[in-house]
Amino acid sequence: MSADTSCPRLIAVMGATGTGKSKFINLITSSQFGVGQGLKSCTAEVAESSPVQTRYGQVALVDTPGFDDTTVSDEVILAKIAAYLEDLYKRRRVLSGVIYLHRITDRKLCGSSRKNLNVFRHLCGDDSLSNVAIVTNMWENVEPALGIAREKELASEETMFAPLITRGARMFRHDGSRTSALTVLDKLLVKIPIPLLIQKELVDEGRDITDTSAAREIDRELAKARQKYREELASIKARIEEALREDDPETRQENEQDYEEVRRRLNAAEATLTNLSPYFAKERSVLQRNATKQVDTEKKVLRTRIDGTTSGGSSFIEASKEPEDIKVHVLDVNTDVSKRIAVMEEQIDMLKRIHEGKCTCSEQVSGRPPRSAGKNGIISMVPSLFYGVKVLLVGGRRVLLTTEDPGGAGPGRGVMERHIGSCWQYL
Repeated sequence: MSADTSCPRLIAVMGATGTGKSKFINLITSSQFGVGQGLKSCTAEVAESSPVQTRYGQVALVDTPGFDDTTVSDEVILAKIAAYLEDLYKRRRVLSGVIYLHRITDRKLCGSSRKNLNVFRHLCGDDSLSNVAIVTNMWENVEPALGIAREKELASEETMFAPLITRGARMFRHDGSRTSALTVLDKLLVKIPIPLLIQKELVDEGRDITDTSAAREIDRELAKARQKYREELASIKARIEEALREDDPETRQENEQDYEEVRRRLNAAEATLTNLSPYFAKERSVLQRNATKQVDTEKKVLRTRIDGTTSGGSSFIEASKEPEDIKVHVLDVNTDVSKRIAVMEEQIDMLKRIHEGKCTCSEQVSGRPPRSAGKNGIISMVPSLFYGVKVLLVGGRRVLLTTEDPGGAGPGRGVMERHIGSCWQYL
């Protein structure tokens, strides 16, 4: 699938909850994404920032919720991210890279952070890891020597970032400045965009969301959680029975509360991936509705542009076109109009040269052969591709695009009057 290069390039920002993803994006793009406090999540949806200009063109960053979200299950998070990435790939857009943020203040990868990293790796796939930047931040909150030691451990341990680095990912330090953040972007923007594994699975291979590598990894993590919760329940139950034997109602009550909380977590983990497909279908429908609204707006803008450029020619978008086709059509029309205007400019320059005596009328300008000779075989007009514009022939040779009637309202006259002024009356 060839990539669409007409829109701003996209770089996704991922990582565990509380690693500063939204803050990082706001720093670069001056966006106003909400920033969470501590480990409480503030990002509930996948969202693109406003574009920012870099040395490699315009770039927008994609904010994403973490898989250890404090209020939303992992299945919902995967459904949101997967639906966005699928829609992006179907529109022929590929991420230019992915930034994975990690707090250097964390002493080690805890269970939730390791789970987040594992799902992230299965979401990306090994082939696209060369376009991944692992960015450690919050260096201002740790002693430099301690931070460096942790950085080395993160890069060398197989349970941490070593497998990603071995397959092409690179580590960077973010010191909190915008310059530091932009440096990371520059390193990714020089690379060739590569689709993520989950995009190829959903679009190219047509897999169900539950059959993707990322979904299976979440299921494995849930299986581990279920085993852990069952062991905890057995331990708490034993403590409750002991409190009953010793007639200790206070201890029994505390353990009963713990038992209910762990059982709630176990029930949530027991759901496995049964809810993933409905969540994914819901996110798909939301994206489709939003895309339809956006296309309707683009159609209105395009019609306005075409009205002003071609005076109502045949380049209108047919109402029957599908949203994806319309977006491609918009690009084709804009490109086509630009090319035609460039041809007109070239032909006007030819006329000016003829008028100034710098070339002869026998010089041919590109176009189809004339269909009729003019009066005395000197001047003739034939239809051109541009609405309201005719081809002026001098001595049987095509030299200029202009309006059929000098008093007409076609775009050719406006271009002529702008560039050759009195030559219009002369002709």
